[in-house]
Amino acid sequence: MSITVRLWSDEDLEKIKSGKDRKLATVFMNVSTFRAREIVAYPYHLRKEYGVILKGMGDDEQVIKVYATDANTAKWFISQEYNAPIEAMWEVITKIRTISPHKSSSRGRARTRKPSTGTSIRGLK
Repeated sequence: MSITVRLWSDEDLEKIKSGKDRKLATVFMNVSTFRAREIVAYPYHLRKEYGVILKGMGDDEQVIKVYATDANTAKWFISQEYNAPIEAMWEVITKIRTISPHKSSSRGRARTRKPSTGTSIRGLK
């Protein structure tokens, strides 16, 4: 990956936070460290997570996690950052559900359900 350390200007941070520049926001979301003034501009409301496997990785098919504003911008980002075509790509959708802290019971016994991972995967073409 070739994302370099970058100092973000106030103008760039405003474009990122508002979503006016989706490519800039996508690059920003994939940086691994932030300063305090940068983290406030993080566009969580625009962030989508994608899993990617690149062609030519051989037996070492490692899933790459990419954050982007949409699928097209994710594809653009991958083409800029990696020197390999996409073999497979999917959007990871996480579902959050509230769980009561109290035991629910039916006739004195707790009901049991099959556990859910809370994550679904939707393939993209």
